[in-house]
Amino acid sequence: MPFQKNALLIISTLLTFTFLILSACAQQTTREVASNSGLGGTGHSFQGEEQGGSGFGGTGHGTQGFGGTGHSSKGFGGTGIIGTISAFGSIWVNGIEIEYDAKTPIENPLNTEKSPLKLGQQVVVETLPNDQATLAKQIKVFIPLAGKISQREGNWLTINQQKVQIQGSTLLDDNLSLNTGDYVAINGYRTASNRWQATRINLNPEQKSWVKPQLPLDFSPVVHKLIIQPALLPMIQGIQQNQQWLNQLKQAHQKHKAKAILLKGSWQGQHFLPQKMEQYHFTPPTQSRPMPRPEVHRTITPSEMREQLWQQHDQQEQVDMMQQMHEQSDRAQTMKEQQEQMQQLQEQQQQNQQMQQLQEQQQQNQQMQQLQEQQQQNQQMQQLQEQQQQNQQMQQLQEQQQQTQQLNDQREMYQNRPQYDRH
Repeated sequence: MPFQKNALLIISTLLTFTFLILSACAQQTTREVASNSGLGGTGHSFQGEEQGGSGFGGTGHGTQGFGGTGHSSKGFGGTGIIGTISAFGSIWVNGIEIEYDAKTPIENPLNTEKSPLKLGQQVVVETLPNDQATLAKQIKVFIPLAGKISQREGNWLTINQQKVQIQGSTLLDDNLSLNTGDYVAINGYRTASNRWQATRINLNPEQKSWVKPQLPLDFSPVVHKLIIQPALLPMIQGIQQNQQWLNQLKQAHQKHKAKAILLKGSWQGQHFLPQKMEQYHFTPPTQSRPMPRPEVHRTITPSEMREQLWQQHDQQEQVDMMQQMHEQSDRAQTMKEQQEQMQQLQEQQQQNQQMQQLQEQQQQNQQMQQLQEQQQQNQQMQQLQEQQQQNQQMQQLQEQQQQTQQLNDQREMYQNRPQYDRH
């Protein structure tokens, strides 16, 4: 009986805890939907302004249905996503739901603090290296054309000598006028005839002016694939191209077989090196898409998940930094050992040079000694020759003396001889 009571108590506690989690998830979902309502800027379509209809991406109604629903795209960690914002929740680009929050860096050349992201804008997104949820590491808004409207003819604008076509799907900022002399900023694509097809026209309160048709890419080394909207391919700068896959991309774009292009490869510091190209198909988000029920197992919010991912990212950076420090230490140790080896080699070379010099000195000393001995021998020979000469001279002198003596003796004998003998 006590065991059954304890089991019943445990089951009751688990059921209560599960109910609390479900309630918290439902409340969190409601808060996220409310906070994402009207996220960014939706504006209104040119067709709606002229004809009263709803244009591309909606007119601000219904887009909040995707926000905070718990539905997110998976498998897009470490990806560069290049395309047009088609819905909010947090943002949808190329059929991928990309989450971001107030801490996500967003670059906008218009320096727009209020509603920096809007429907119809082209963006370049780098996602965090996590395949469980698609979280933006950074978002860059691409606005290729800005300046003063110098001419308007029907649905055509002239800005900085560039022709811009306004279609029924083109979105417009609120309180925007398109009169000659007004400053605007254009989102859109460049057509084959070097004209622009506007997807959104933005206010330009600072009256900035530029023509930047090239879309530059700048990613971190973790990016290993790109998902690109085909209409933006001719404008992208930063992909190492070869003629084979470039022709394939053009064919896919011309035949409209793919709504996006998937490139797999690696980021090489200044450009993306593609190794494989695929057609990427997706179903665009619609306003009538039902809101999925909150997942029971989701116990943390996207912000908390982002914090965890950032912590993991920081930890990975610390690990990478420690690895770099170890590598630097190993390189320093290797350099030190190489320097010691070089020093030993130099010392050995110096010793060898000294030994060689010593041997040469010894050889010179031997040669000098031999030379001295030779000189001594020569001197002795010379002395011997001189002695011999002296001896010869002495002998000759003695012989001469003897001869002189003999002559003297003969003379005396002749003188001492009797006189009669003289006759």
